[in-house]
Order: sequence, then structure tokens, then C-alpha cells
Amino acid sequence: MDIREAMQYCLEKAIAVGMQNAQCVAQQRDVEELTAADGEISRLNVTTTTTLHLTGIFDQKHAAISINCFETASLDRAIEELYLLAKASKPNPAYAIADYQPPQEIERGAEAADRELMYARLAEFIEYCRATYPPSVLRETHLAFTRSHIYVRNSNNVNLAAHQGVYRFTSLFSAQNAATFSSAHLDRELQTFGAVERQIQQAVAQLAAAPLTEKFAGDVILSPESLGAFIALFADQLRDHAMISGASIFRHRLRETIASQKFTLHACPFAEEIIDSELITPDGYVAQNSTIIGSGTLNSLLLSQHGARLLQQRRAMNNGDGYVIEAGGTPLDTMLASTRKGTLIGALSLGKLSGNGDFYGVAPICAFVQDGEIRTPRRHVTIAGNLAEALQGIRFVSRERAEFGTAIFPWLQIRNIMIAGE
Repeated sequence: MDIREAMQYCLEKAIAVGMQNAQCVAQQRDVEELTAADGEISRLNVTTTTTLHLTGIFDQKHAAISINCFETASLDRAIEELYLLAKASKPNPAYAIADYQPPQEIERGAEAADRELMYARLAEFIEYCRATYPPSVLRETHLAFTRSHIYVRNSNNVNLAAHQGVYRFTSLFSAQNAATFSSAHLDRELQTFGAVERQIQQAVAQLAAAPLTEKFAGDVILSPESLGAFIALFADQLRDHAMISGASIFRHRLRETIASQKFTLHACPFAEEIIDSELITPDGYVAQNSTIIGSGTLNSLLLSQHGARLLQQRRAMNNGDGYVIEAGGTPLDTMLASTRKGTLIGALSLGKLSGNGDFYGVAPICAFVQDGEIRTPRRHVTIAGNLAEALQGIRFVSRERAEFGTAIFPWLQIRNIMIAGE
């Protein structure tokens, strides 16, 4: 049977065996991918994955199971196991399935891959890199088209579907960096999307990078391509685990000022420029755009339906993706000119946040900035600070922004961050 038939069968079977509430979420991903290594494009790889996630609630007891076989016997076994797991679990009144929403079918992006254009664009990119940059810079490049489908049905008569077609590009460089973007089309050269061109240039400069031999407190300028790690670290503090456990440093800060008034962060899965996002939340709700931080004020958390019911807060309107940081009024040149001593970060890896909000990270690609000028590229620079203080210490948000198809980010200048060699 097909996906929708399997979902309907599972719902009816779950209710028949005694479940009081049941929900089915099915996901199918069709991926067509080209890979280039050592200047050669490999053959096209085509894969399809389909998964059905089943949720059941019985006397406030909850269970969930995932399967990828839609034969009747497999579905029957899964439903029986779901019921037994639910009966054995502990009751919790916060368990629930998605509330009724009018039936909806969402379509975004391209309906099918243009394979000839994919090959032509990738070959064009390889030739461009070969002619413009040292051959040692480019390691491996992937260009894929993903057609994804998600369906939600439950015993509250929810019937949703979303279909999305996205080209995804990833290029790995010798400087331990990767350039990525997502797009609904390939109407121009690959290096003109996102920050690809700038990231290649940074990787070339990094070949001659010197170690940083000092430690100091200075300004950190996060580039659009490095901001994702910083925003993800912050967003994790608003999600279920941190909020329910009480570990979040922002647990009691809703509707309070937590950042510079120059900083506004949205989650916009349906923004026109955002083509690669979750259109339906894992809970089974159609996503909506939202403002997480508005002019420095924490406006919303990123709680699931379960987390929101448990903490008696509002459920998040989306899963916390499609991030858009509003542009500021400061040109990047002015931001750099204002920096007495600091670093411009082109790539960033951050560890987990400590209990008091302290963070530590490594910047494999960065440049030393002194007296308003970009100086020698540095390698494996470490930065350390406190997340709450860093948000309050945002000095400037750049006028310029970069669009990645998954997010829209400016440059961000943060004061008083510890900077040191590895």
C-alpha cells in the first residue's frame, strides 16, 4: 500500500486495539546527488527513504515507534508493539497529539531535478575553481536535489501534507571549512550563491595563516557563514530539554530584554527567501513565521507541544529554523574600522554551553583585526565568553546580509570576547 493508505490503516488499527489518540507522520525523501572529487564528477546517485512515525496515547500514557515497511503484517506488528509500549509507560497529562487544523497541502520549490543543469553547473564550478584558485583548496563538492514529502494524519482529523523541492550544495575546502547553500533553482553560477565565493577566498588566505601567540579580550566579528553555530547554541537554550530540566539560562526571561536592542531574530520557514525549512512541525502543526527576539526582547520560546503543556507555556509556532536576523544600520567597513583589536571569524565550531552560560569555540578560519584593518589570517583561534553577556554585548549589526536559502544572516560584532591561540 502507498503512504497515505498505510497511515489511514495505522490510525484505524491503533484505535481498534484500544488507543484513545493516535497520530501518523510519514516522511519520504527522494535524493539525486552528484559528487565531484579531484576535479572529476562521479555518476548520479539516486536514493529514496520512507519512514512512518507512529504515536499513541492510552490513559495519558505515551508511546512512539518508527517503521519503514508498509506491508500489512509489519504495520500490524508495529501497532501491537505501540499499544504494549503505551500500556507500560508512566502517565503524563502533558502528552497530546496535534489539535484539529483544516486540511492543507503545501507545495514549495521545484517539482523535479534538472539533471542536465545540475551536471553543467557543477562542471562549471569545478572549472572556475581550477582556473581561479590553487588546486589544493577544493576537496570535494556535492550538488543534490531533494524532493521531500511529509504527511500528517491523526485521530483529531488532522490531514496535512507538504512537498518541497530543493537543490543543496556543499563544498569542502582544505581549510576545514564547508560552503553550503540551498535554492529552488540553479539559475546562476554556483559560486554566486550564499557566501561560496567569499569562503573559497578565505580558504585560500588560510593556506598562509599563522598561529595566534597571544591572549586578549577584544571584539569578535561573526561572519554570516559563522553565525549559524552561534544562533544554534542560543536556540538550544529555548528548547524542551534545557527548559524542562531548568538548565536554560533564559528559562525565566520570557518577555524580558536579553540582548542588545539592535538585535532582532526571526524564525521564518515560510519567508520567500527561505526555501529549505520544516513546513510542518514534528508535532504535526503547519509552521508559521515568528519573532524570537525583537529589538533585544525575548518574545518566544522553542517548545514542542509536550514541552509547552508541561511548562504551561505557548507552543512554538515553528521548529526554530529559517532564521532571519534583521539588517542593522552599520556598513561592514565601518564595523571593521571601529575594531581596535579583535578577530573576523569565517568559520566557527562551538561546544556545549556550561551551566552558567559560558561557551568555548574554535575558529579554523579567521583574520586578526587591529586598528580597523584586517591583518594576517590566523589558524585555529579559540574564543570564549558568556552567552548572556555576548547577546547584551552586540555592538553592531551590519547593513549587509548573506542569503543561504536556509537562513539570512548579517555580520555581528560582539564586545569583550576572550581570543587566544589554540
